[in-house]
Amino acid sequence: MLETRLRPGLTIAAIGLLLAAVLAACGPAPAPAAEEPMVEEPAAEEAMPEGKYNESPMLAAMVAAGELPPVDERVPVNPRVGVPQIPVDWGPQEVGQYGGTLRLIDYDQGSVGHDAGWLRNEFWLATEGLAHDPDRLHGNVMADVDVLDDGARFRFHMRQGMKFSDGSAFTTEDVAFWHNDLRMNETVTPVLGAAWRSGRSIDGEPMTLDVIDDYTFEVGFTEAYGSFLSLLTYGTSPFITDSGFLKQFHGDYTDMDTLNPMITEAGFEEGEWWRLLGSKMNQNRQHETGLPNVAPYLLTSMGPTRATMTRNPYYFKVDEAGNQLPYIDEVEISIVSDVEAATLEIIAGNVDLARRPVNPQSIPLYKENEGNGYQTRLQAQHASLGEVFINLTSDADPVWAETMQDLRVRQALSLALDRDHIIDAVYLGLASPPRVIPLNVFDQDAANGLLDEAGLDQRDGDGIRLMSNGEPFCIPFVMATFTGEELPVGEQVSRMWQDVGVCSSVKIVETNLFLEIAGANEHQAMTWWAHYPRWPYHEYNDYVGRAWQYTYAPLWYQWYNSGGEQGTEPPAEYVELRQMQDEMLATADNARGKELWEAMKQNITDNVWWIPIVDDVLGPLIVSNRLQNVPEGGIAIENATAAEMFFISE
Repeated sequence: MLETRLRPGLTIAAIGLLLAAVLAACGPAPAPAAEEPMVEEPAAEEAMPEGKYNESPMLAAMVAAGELPPVDERVPVNPRVGVPQIPVDWGPQEVGQYGGTLRLIDYDQGSVGHDAGWLRNEFWLATEGLAHDPDRLHGNVMADVDVLDDGARFRFHMRQGMKFSDGSAFTTEDVAFWHNDLRMNETVTPVLGAAWRSGRSIDGEPMTLDVIDDYTFEVGFTEAYGSFLSLLTYGTSPFITDSGFLKQFHGDYTDMDTLNPMITEAGFEEGEWWRLLGSKMNQNRQHETGLPNVAPYLLTSMGPTRATMTRNPYYFKVDEAGNQLPYIDEVEISIVSDVEAATLEIIAGNVDLARRPVNPQSIPLYKENEGNGYQTRLQAQHASLGEVFINLTSDADPVWAETMQDLRVRQALSLALDRDHIIDAVYLGLASPPRVIPLNVFDQDAANGLLDEAGLDQRDGDGIRLMSNGEPFCIPFVMATFTGEELPVGEQVSRMWQDVGVCSSVKIVETNLFLEIAGANEHQAMTWWAHYPRWPYHEYNDYVGRAWQYTYAPLWYQWYNSGGEQGTEPPAEYVELRQMQDEMLATADNARGKELWEAMKQNITDNVWWIPIVDDVLGPLIVSNRLQNVPEGGIAIENATAAEMFFISE
């Protein structure tokens, strides 16, 4: 159950008073959705009754002008009705009205940003409430799936008559092209990941694909693969586009005399058709390439300060009344420099929805300015962005790395942290101490004792402990400002470590540079996110050292994933963690999977692979008064994926 600790004695009295007003307005945190009865395979949706579908006046005008076929020819025979990922008790989804522009804001240069990115995500399957639970699956892009051979084969049923955004048919021909010519082509995919292999092992046999007819195909493995369907509800779900579009840029379908001029124009070396192909599949260049997809919105422009998206006229979902979704015609994304700039636009009333570009410490400010036409809702977050990751495979200083690989040092660094203070000072009391990885004890005496025991008992004139080479033991943080809590958490942690004789520094860099630094194993410590387990296939790599980028052990992660060909051999405890995860993701026995998940959490706790700070975070979701159908309960990031149901009422 979600626990929210609200203590009256916050550090700043004014914040405490304002926060009380926020909580009074928002009400208590909603309880998680009750478990539904278990089912053995995805629930098939009921077909819509036959008859005319309705469409946006914007599209009706294009039909009248002869620019589009009628809506009945654009919607599948069996469209997806509604959005399966939003449980009913999160908030009712009423039939909306067409038209208007949704205003978003973000600060990821060169992309549509996080909120808009989630808005256009469409996965093969869906689960309610970000659960990714194999017992709670629904059809989405794929209409349905049958589990065969005790979970070793899966028969997928596509939506008859479904089309890509360019009007081309979406059939098994496109799925076969994805598998045979992209996934299994060694030029395009030099290393086939474990997710597409039997046993979810890098050494397992590759997945097979058999086409049965235009709208039915089977994938198979040599043994049961219990989490395969769950992985198709999130990031592992393949992005499949029109094979006819991609064949124009594929060396097996188009001759090099035709390809080379395009390759040169794109800035690649002659003959590098696979790089040209990759650039054409970049969804942040859709406005330039015309990349077809099945999302509710299509990118139409991208500039340094603004991006726009427009509705997909061939979108495959309708509401219960037969209205083709989405309701809103256009999306406009303002791209600003950072979270502070986003806050200024939010409090001015210029934003309809903001989930990612918000700062929890600004909740009182958001609340104070609600007269400008928006609400500040406190909703459950899917991640904590203030976790402390120390790079245990850093090669910046071998003595420093050896010091960090001493378990006693990591235990001491965790014990030195007063998480109750951090929760009050950074999260305004809207969080709980860690429970998933329950490292939450504050004991400075024990921390000092462990550091002394680890050989860090000598200090310099400033009281800083000295490593075996006589150098000060310092932990340099590098971080990006993602939502605003990273820096204050880093500053609090640095101060508390100073109290036990460990010096630290904090360096803020631009997000893309931060990702480059982490990807190159050039960081020594960071504050970054860890996702809470939604049983626990959502962002499952967070727990083994990769959350968007490498976190606590890049070279160990690479060694395990490459079968020992790259990186550095890890200790047995890390190998055991990875093996447990592989079995958990492969087993078709959910009870066994849950046992393995508990064992994984214990392994992480015992070895302090990273230092958790908080769990159960509530954060602000900004919703304008004119934006309707945004669920009031549940998890904020999942609500953003239901944007096809949003509508505007002025």
